[in-house]
Amino acid sequence: MKPSVCRSLLYVSFGLLCAGCSPSLPEVAAANPDSTNQKPIVTITLVPPYDRGGPHKLDDIAGTVVGACDKCRIVLFALGDLWYVQPWTARKYTPIAKDGRWESETHLGTKYAALLVRLSYHAPDTTLNLPDVGGDVLASVVVRGRR
Repeated sequence: MKPSVCRSLLYVSFGLLCAGCSPSLPEVAAANPDSTNQKPIVTITLVPPYDRGGPHKLDDIAGTVVGACDKCRIVLFALGDLWYVQPWTARKYTPIAKDGRWESETHLGTKYAALLVRLSYHAPDTTLNLPDVGGDVLASVVVRGRR
């Protein structure tokens, strides 16, 4: 075998060996934000349609969280003329499953937001502006409705 080929195989083998020794990304990212500098991430994986909305138009929304604390939960908002908490004012908080997934129904809107919050966060029924990340709001994401 040519020396250059042997050297290339050696580098690839070393890289694979090192990759097997390091912790996998989900283990690192799943750390509690209260005990590490790892920032939590919330995503929306199932985006409802873009629609002006209304009280009788509902669809499903879902997503994932990486790095949620044990007592964290999701607060959802849909944008109409204001940001409205979802799915209902009487049910403002969406639980997070052990695997980091969450799902809910939502009234339709033009944009959708998911906030990862601590248990102590008190969600408003409506708001002109979503809260910034900080304090009880650990992470947030906003997406346009699906066209």
